[in-house]
Amino acid sequence: MKRKIFYGWWVLIALFFVGMLGPMARYMVTALGPFISDEMGWGATSIGLALSLSLWIYALASLPVGWLIDRIGSRRILIMGGMLLFMGLWWFSKVNVLWQLYLSVGLIIGVGVSMTHFLATQSTARKWFSKKAGLAGGILTAAFWIGSGTLSPLLTGIGNAMGWRAACFAYGIGVCIIILIFAWLVVRDTPESMGLLPDGESAPEETGSPDSVNGEISWSTGAALKTRSFWMIVMGYSLVGIPGQGLLGHLILWGVQLGWPKATAGAFLSAFTLTLAFTSIAGGWLADRLGKKQVLMISYGMSTILCLASWLFVQSAGSLMILMAVFGTVYGVSAGPGLWSAYMGDMFGRASVGRLFGILTLGYGLIGGAGPLLWGWVYDVTGHYNLACLLSGLCFVLVILCLKLAKPVVKQNTANT
Repeated sequence: MKRKIFYGWWVLIALFFVGMLGPMARYMVTALGPFISDEMGWGATSIGLALSLSLWIYALASLPVGWLIDRIGSRRILIMGGMLLFMGLWWFSKVNVLWQLYLSVGLIIGVGVSMTHFLATQSTARKWFSKKAGLAGGILTAAFWIGSGTLSPLLTGIGNAMGWRAACFAYGIGVCIIILIFAWLVVRDTPESMGLLPDGESAPEETGSPDSVNGEISWSTGAALKTRSFWMIVMGYSLVGIPGQGLLGHLILWGVQLGWPKATAGAFLSAFTLTLAFTSIAGGWLADRLGKKQVLMISYGMSTILCLASWLFVQSAGSLMILMAVFGTVYGVSAGPGLWSAYMGDMFGRASVGRLFGILTLGYGLIGGAGPLLWGWVYDVTGHYNLACLLSGLCFVLVILCLKLAKPVVKQNTANT
């Protein structure tokens, strides 16, 4: 008899579209940054602060959102997030002063993205997949990069033709409708809610452990917080955000600064993110076979070298385009939380993955969220972004050190934890 397709793959497809569209609400300020700057007269630091505020609010919201994902399920969270994104983008399309930009992009869109971005999608996928968690995480990471790479030049073109305000409003309507459809009709919170098991596996033998969920040892949130390895994972993932978010927030502005036309400057983000998309899937596949920690360390080591190359050699729009395509290929293996959430799930289990990933996201947003502000400040002070690449390379070195210190943990006295 022909085996039925595991429903988790349908959930993954729905999460793919949510993860492709939802986070782009935050990066509208990046895609449309040159037009906003021209009309409003705001500099790189002011625009970068809007993105940093959005990341910080995203981070602060991650703890309650992660708790709610484990408590009431991701389906309801995605629906609420889609509605918040529409509200934020509608207000964003009408801003006239900086405080309105900071409240619409920073506060409302920041909370909305926390409900529709990696925290919700990766946590849900990790509950549906165990043996293929790396691949599932890589696919969802690719969704974000594909969205950034394809939508950024599209929105830049619309902003050039119709105005950045019209682009914001139209995107708000579209993203809200699509997220609501997929969340309501397709997404389900866990395989157990449908009488299934992760990966579509058959029921395992009972382990007799009170901390076992379908044969998998799961840590409580409190027990995981007491381990050094968990905090090394938090610190490493947080530091990754400084170069990643700094580059996403300023790559289009960097291209324009080097002489590229504003109407097509979204091509820089496409060169970077579309290569990220393909290699993030490959990275997930490799991590399931070679080990998640090993793949992460190799990727960040090579990213360090390319950051140094960017510091030394990027002097023209052409050299920036070439280096971003290469950098996307290397960094994409580990970019995003796909491998991090899978690695954390391997170490601590699925039961508290929403709450634990919420803590990771908090660190990423608070520390990594400074990336756009730091990159904007470097440009305003020095007149170029090259020094920011050097600082980003130093961040990657610290990430490798954190991963080195994140040792495998063995749960002691499971009855009391």
